Amino acid sequence: MAYTSSTWVIHRDWDKASVTFEITDFAAAAAANKMGTPIVSKPFTIGASQFTIKVYPSGDYAAADNQVSVYLTNSDDHKVAVSCDLMVGDKKNSFKRSSQEISGGMSRGWGKFMERQDVGPTLTLVADITLKKEELTEVDRGAVDKNYLKEMVTDMKEDMKTEMKKEMNIQLTRVKTEMNAEIAKTRQPIKIPECPICFEELRPPRRIISCLKGHKVCEPCSQKEEVRGCPDNCKAGFMGRDHGMEAFVRRVLGKQE
Repeated sequence: MAYTSSTWVIHRDWDKASVTFEITDFAAAAAANKMGTPIVSKPFTIGASQFTIKVYPSGDYAAADNQVSVYLTNSDDHKVAVSCDLMVGDKKNSFKRSSQEISGGMSRGWGKFMERQDVGPTLTLVADITLKKEELTEVDRGAVDKNYLKEMVTDMKEDMKTEMKKEMNIQLTRVKTEMNAEIAKTRQPIKIPECPICFEELRPPRRIISCLKGHKVCEPCSQKEEVRGCPDNCKAGFMGRDHGMEAFVRRVLGKQE
């Protein structure tokens, strides 16, 4: 089975990163990479500087037999100063308290980091790295300025998008409010039928009586002794309570049955 390697980076800040470098089937990696041959992580950037991690499964030339060597390499041309806290399982080494300078293209680390037999099937190396100083060239400064301007433009675009969304929401709310106000102006108030005798609206709980021709009066007026028929110029007799009209009025007024 062939070994594989993976690199993950979490940037804690512009000058801090946690890097995980994993090598699967470490025994196969050691068999394929003799002494002095490293497995190199993918490049990662901290600040304006680029780094890699090198793992020698069979050790570098200064290591004893069965030793694993680990180094942090400065992949740029300029000098940097870093602190590094590096761990594989329970094995931990660091140059954290006193930062180490690494010249361009050079490495710092441990030729005798751990015994190969202590690694296990998979080597999972976690390096917490802090960039203390970086000696930038004019080219580096240009790259930093360019990245800074790019980030600034990106931030400005995001701010503009946010402000535009806010303004659009404000305008949309204003338009909706004005439209609702105009719609409200055009609405006619709901007119409830009136009793032609007492001229009171036929609102619940007033009961509605219908004549034979469909005219409506309230029940109290229909029961008056002097009312002998429909007063709405038809003189027809009353046929009884109009439950349908009562239900319609309740629906119009939004009242429950």
